[in-house]
Order: sequence, then C-alpha cells, then structure tokens
Amino acid sequence: MIKRSLIAGFAITAFIFGYRVMAQATPQAASTDRIVGEVTVIDAAKKQLTLKTGAGKTFLIKTDEKTQYRRVPPGETTLDRATTIAFADIAVGDKTIARGRVEADNVAAQSLIVVSAQEIAQKRQENTEEWKKRGIKGTIVGINMATGGMMVRMITATGTSPIRVSTEGRKVRYFRYPPDAVSFNDLKPGSFDDLAFGDQIRALGNRSEDGRMFLAEEIITGSFQMVGGTITAVNKETGEVTITNVKTKQPFTVVVRPDSKLRRLPAPLLKQMEDKLAAAPASGPGGGGMRTMRPGETPAQSSPSPSGGRVMAPGGGSGSSGGGGSPASSPAVDYGELIEKLPAITVADLKPGEGIIISSTKGADPARATALLLAAGVESFLKRQEENAKRPGFELDLALPGLGGP
Repeated sequence: MIKRSLIAGFAITAFIFGYRVMAQATPQAASTDRIVGEVTVIDAAKKQLTLKTGAGKTFLIKTDEKTQYRRVPPGETTLDRATTIAFADIAVGDKTIARGRVEADNVAAQSLIVVSAQEIAQKRQENTEEWKKRGIKGTIVGINMATGGMMVRMITATGTSPIRVSTEGRKVRYFRYPPDAVSFNDLKPGSFDDLAFGDQIRALGNRSEDGRMFLAEEIITGSFQMVGGTITAVNKETGEVTITNVKTKQPFTVVVRPDSKLRRLPAPLLKQMEDKLAAAPASGPGGGGMRTMRPGETPAQSSPSPSGGRVMAPGGGSGSSGGGGSPASSPAVDYGELIEKLPAITVADLKPGEGIIISSTKGADPARATALLLAAGVESFLKRQEENAKRPGFELDLALPGLGGP
C-alpha cells in the first residue's frame, strides 16, 4: 500500500522538485494511518519529532523500538533505492511520511519515510540549472489540437520571439496551476486538453537543429491575472486585504497565504517596468491579435484573426504590426528574478490608501483571488491607469511574473 502511494506521488512531480514527492505521496495526508509533512522539531531524548503538514497543522510523532526508518532520494518513483536509517539520521526540514495510529494530534509511528532536506536543496539546484539550460517560458498564442502543437510567444534575453512547441510522438509530462495556487507546491497533473490561449507556459526540452521548433518533455501552464487597486482594509489575522479594483471600481479581496510573495517595488524599478511596458508593441491577450489555431492548421498558415492579426510563423513575425518581436535595443528583463531579490514584506506592512497590484491564478470568484505575488508601492502606476480603465477591454498589465520557474 505505501509503495503504491509513493509511486503515485513521486511520479506526479519527481522531475520538478524532489521534495514535492513527499507532499504528494499520499493524496489523503490527513487520513487515519499516515501524516505527511516537514520535520520542525526533534526531541532526541524521547525519540519524538514534530511534523508540520502543508495545511499548517502540527503532529507529534512518537516512535519506539519497533519503528522502521527509511530514506528515499529526491526524485525517485519507487522504494527500490530506499535505505534503512536510524532516528538520529533525521534532521529538521526533512520531508517525512509517518505511518501509524493517529489519535488527535499524536501519531504512534510504525514507520517513517524520509527525504533529506539537504538532498532536496541539492536536487532543487540541479533542476533549476537544467531549466535554465533547457527550458523556455512565454505565452501560448496558438494551439493545434490535431497535432498536439502550439505557438508560444517566448521571452528571451533579447526580447520576445515565436517558437513552435511540439509534443507529437513523445510522452510529455503536463502540470498545471489550479485556481488559487501560489507556488510549485500547488501544481496538479494536467494534460494537453488543459492548455488555453493566453496561458503562461514553461516547457522543458530541446530545440530542433534549426532552432525553430521546441521538442517538449515537460509542460507547466497556468491561467493568470493581474488585479490592482487602492487598499481600503487590512485584516492581519486572516491575511485578507480589501482593495477598490482600478478596473471595475468594485471591492476586491486579496487573500495572502504564507507562501505568497509580498514585495514593495522601489521607484526606480517601477519606472523601469513602466518604460518597458510603454515601449512594447500594442497587443491583445495573445499578442498582436493572434488566435487559437484550428485543428489541422499549421503555424505557418497565416489565417487572419478577427482583429486583423495573423498566427505567427515559426522563426518570423506575424502579419500583424503587434507581432512577437522586440527591438534589439529593448532587451527583455527578468523582472521575476529582480522582484524575488527584493526584501520581503508582510500583510502588517500594508496600509489603507496604499496602491497594490497582485498576480494570481484565476479563481471561481471574480471578486476574490489568492496572491501569488503582491507588489506594493505602485500608487503612481495605478493613478496613470485610471484613464486606461475606461477603455473597453482594458486589462491591467505591469509585466509582473505569474508562472514562476523551478
């Protein structure tokens, strides 16, 4: 039973982050016979430890002379490489499955399956490097349901450019951010059918020899939105921030979770982002009036969209003036990385009257969202958006990162 559960969990996200397998290893982590979490406290004298689950609940794990201990390397999909360890080998930060009798917040552990925090960090770094070398990111601007291909407006070091992403003839791993997700820990298994026009995408794989096609091995997508407005209320206890939506002028609730990223943008960075946005070609949701490809249509077929744009051809621009290219003098900047390095702030640092913008996945409630990234200190930008908000079809955009990287 436990081996089958581990296989399922490791297979879900083994390649992305080794540590996530422990969170996914048993879908019913809070069931009567197993608890999944991270070791936060170790009492060596009593041979007890405390596990904190993904939901934030803590359990006291009690062991005895009959308890079995095994360690599994990050990224493994079976217990074939599990090794026997001792209680003393467990460290704070390790991801652990505790099996045993659960009574209230106590677990009499029969066995512990552990993934080392140190090995997790090493695996994460290796994955990050691989994604830097073999990954692409961008926006889906065309989908061919017949061939399993898509066109992606790719973000590169020198701007944006189109690339055709192929999945045909290969077993591709798909993952997707569900509504209200805020981190890679929230990823769910997906499929090609989940992909949508305008989705943000990260793909891992290899380019074709001519560089015009990307042969995907793994695809991660999400449907993101940006919402901005002026804070009217802050609830520090619940982590909820109420704003007046700059677009609708209606109340909007922002939910801040522990793993949401909160940053205050310094004025120079905000101006840089605004200048970059102002210099970019005008485009619609797909960029330049692009549309989803029809079944059987190839990316090179330039059928006009209702707005007069055309589907991008591989390696070139589109028939629309709002194509995917960027001037060489205006290189793309990884704002996600810049923002990530800014000092973190908390809900307690936010005040009524302050302007914020959030990046989030799209949820079921249009008046509520869980923040992936909350950027404060944007009053000047929001003020300049007041006039834009009166335009039909206006969408707030500050190039805030949505889909993060491994």
